[in-house]
Amino acid sequence: MSLIYILVALVAVIINNLLVETLSLKTRITFGYVVAFFTLLFVAVFEIWFEIFDLRLGYYVNLLAVAVVSFGCTVQQSSFYGYTSMLPSRYTQAVMTGESAAGLLVSTNRILTKALLENEKFNTIIFFCISIAFIVLCFIIHFLLRRSEFIYYYINRCRDYSDSDDLQKHIVLEPTEDVGLVDMLDPSKKPSVKMSSFSYVPSSSPVVNLEAEVDPSMHEW
Repeated sequence: MSLIYILVALVAVIINNLLVETLSLKTRITFGYVVAFFTLLFVAVFEIWFEIFDLRLGYYVNLLAVAVVSFGCTVQQSSFYGYTSMLPSRYTQAVMTGESAAGLLVSTNRILTKALLENEKFNTIIFFCISIAFIVLCFIIHFLLRRSEFIYYYINRCRDYSDSDDLQKHIVLEPTEDVGLVDMLDPSKKPSVKMSSFSYVPSSSPVVNLEAEVDPSMHEW
């Protein structure tokens, strides 16, 4: 199963990179939630609860379920990194922390359900139900955060730069970090670092009105 997961994840990354300009981040992230939800629901209902598959067929169904979940989660995971790359850098670190916390949470869930309930069928159903509930909860939280003033601010900044006529690429960082807008187009030049005042700052954003110019010689790249 691990081999299936890894191979499908590799294929998913390649397909995701090919379609990165075709499908929006919103679509790819939602796709991951939908795939995980319906796959877990299918396994919990038809394989565990009703037991409609025999042992051999059930094994292949499990392999298929692992492959489908691997594909959806890999597309979603890489899309989350793309999404948080438009935010200050500490939010990318938050995604990495969340992945580790998710693994710990799932393992703890399974350990507790097996330790507290002796009936294997029943504790497995409970495990799947809790897992599905967490997926729904994560989707709702993502849905709400995506519409927050903070997210709108940074996404619109990136959209403004992508729609502008100049070809300069920018990375948006917080004022507390070393640089503000970094020109990544010409690697032979040290980036000219300038942070200008913002005309609009949402109340929930950590960005503050400031105007500073940093000497590039202070930074070694």
